[in-house]
Order: sequence, then structure tokens, then C-alpha cells
Amino acid sequence: MRPVGGAVNPAKALIQCRTTRAIMATMKLEARQQAVSITSLPAFGIAFFVLAAIAIGENVYEQTVLTWLRGPQMIGLSIAHLHPLLLILGSAGILLLHFWLAWFFSQSVKRLLQRRGWMDRQRMVLAVVSAVLLGLLYIPYPWWTSFTLMVAGPGPCAPEQLTFAALEEQQGLVAMLLSRGVAIDAKDRQGDTALETACRNHHIELADYLVKRGANLDAAPVCRQYPDFASRMKPDYEKIREDGLPKVPSTTVEVNSSSRPPVP
Repeated sequence: MRPVGGAVNPAKALIQCRTTRAIMATMKLEARQQAVSITSLPAFGIAFFVLAAIAIGENVYEQTVLTWLRGPQMIGLSIAHLHPLLLILGSAGILLLHFWLAWFFSQSVKRLLQRRGWMDRQRMVLAVVSAVLLGLLYIPYPWWTSFTLMVAGPGPCAPEQLTFAALEEQQGLVAMLLSRGVAIDAKDRQGDTALETACRNHHIELADYLVKRGANLDAAPVCRQYPDFASRMKPDYEKIREDGLPKVPSTTVEVNSSSRPPVP
């Protein structure tokens, strides 16, 4: 029977009220989850990714193309000169992307422990690409140089790369440069050879390796400080007389007045 005078059934009204509250609570929860997703992935994650990608791309460019063209670089110097604000934003992006990846992996582990499954595909893709991008940042400089040599061969500033490899005691890189046709006694802009650089920085094993490969000891005077090398070098005449002959050390002859012959 219908309630008389249009009266509302209390039980039905209570059910409807609870249902409405449950729907509103569900909608609020979904909105909150969506907001978290927006702030954690598209808004922040992608922004960090873009800034970091620009900075890391410039970093790789300096260690490959720019090094091949102009010789060893101070990483970050070119971008600092051209776009200092970009360097600041890029460095901030790299730092924040590290934090975002740490948050992502911690949340992933938490979800797995709670048996809630993996993160959504969008976050997974961004996390994998971000990890690969940050991995490029930690590849050592000599590895990039070796990769560039394998791809493009020696560049116009190969002597600078050779002396820099000797300075850093990178024997593998030195061997690769020599195998690619770089002259072992090639001089850099300062007039130094790889052997001279190795001796000056006390890299004896590398210097010995260069000598065995045919480096000219006489073109590296600084190597004379080591007896083993000095014994294989030509005599060092530091001063030359005007007539072009080597200056021979003077000899002092002591004369005793008592032994003079008698004067006739």
C-alpha cells in the first residue's frame, strides 16, 4: 500500500540516503586518485623528464660531437655559456627526476607487497625511459670518446684527445687512438706529446707502453728525470757555442810554481 497523503517511507529514504553518500564518497575518492595521478605523472613527471632530457642531451653532445670537433671539453661549460638558465633548469630537472623515480619505485614495491599489482602502463613507460635517460648521465667520458672513435674515426683534434687520454692514464683509449691512425708523437696545441704528458704526470707504465709502441723519447725531454728513459736518450747539450759545436766543460789545470823549469 502507498503511504497516505504522499508520506515518504523512512526505510526507503534511509537506503537512498546511504546510497547517495556512498556514491559521493566513491566520486571523491576517484577524484582524489585522479588528482594524485595528475600531480605525480603528467604534470611533474613529464616536466622533470623534459628538463632532464635537454640537459642530458647537451651533456652527451659535448662528450661526443663537440669533443670530436674541438677536443676534450669541460662538461657543462658550453651550455653554461650559451644558455645559463637552461643549465640551471636542466640540473634541477635531473635532480627532481631522481626523486620522482625513487618515489615511483617505492610505490611500485608497496603495491606489490599489498598485492595490488603493477603501476599503470603510462607510469611504467615513463619510468623505464627516465631510467635509461639518467643512465646516459653516468656513462664515463672515455667510453663516449671510444664510441665516437668507433663510429666516426679520429677527428681534427685527435692529438688533444691523445694527450688528454695520457693525462687521465687511459691506456685503453690511448691504444684505440693509436690503432685508428693517430700519430704517436702528435703534439697538441701546447706542443706536448702523449709521452711527455705521461712522464710529467708520473704515469710510468703508460710512458713505458708508449715507448714500446715507438714513441720518440728525445721528443719528450721531461722523461729524462727517469734513469731508465734517460739511459736511452741522446746526451743533453743544454748550451751550444756560437760556432755550432757542443760546449765542452772547461778543465782547470793546477800549476805548481816550484816545478817550473829554470829560466835561461
